[in-house]
Amino acid sequence: PQVERFLRAVVEPHINDSRIIGWEVMNEPLDSIGTSLRPTLLAFLQHTVAFVNTLDHTHFTTLGGGFSSSTESVLGQTALSLHDYNGAQGDADADPNREHIAQVQTLAARANISGVLISETGGRPSQPYCQ
Repeated sequence: PQVERFLRAVVEPHINDSRIIGWEVMNEPLDSIGTSLRPTLLAFLQHTVAFVNTLDHTHFTTLGGGFSSSTESVLGQTALSLHDYNGAQGDADADPNREHIAQVQTLAARANISGVLISETGGRPSQPYCQ
């Protein structure tokens, strides 16, 4: 109930607000969690995404996810948001956008997400964890 009160207070004033693109319910929620807490977090995320969807039918909902995280396993999202921090590196002739879009489309199809597809960053080679 406390989470729902918070979500209601944040979402309801912005229904039909054209300045809002969508609701990212949580950023990279499953990337740093241990396996013992995973089922609890998945249930929480499914409930939270569903609740936001009932509040606002005018904006998409998504969970930000590190590339190949289990974002695709959380039902109820109306958009898929993936963070590909590595991109297609090392091949100057490669088209990282084309490859990345194909991967995002595959994950969206697996999750039965037919709405908006969001493909965030194609790689950040200047960041140390990408080297």
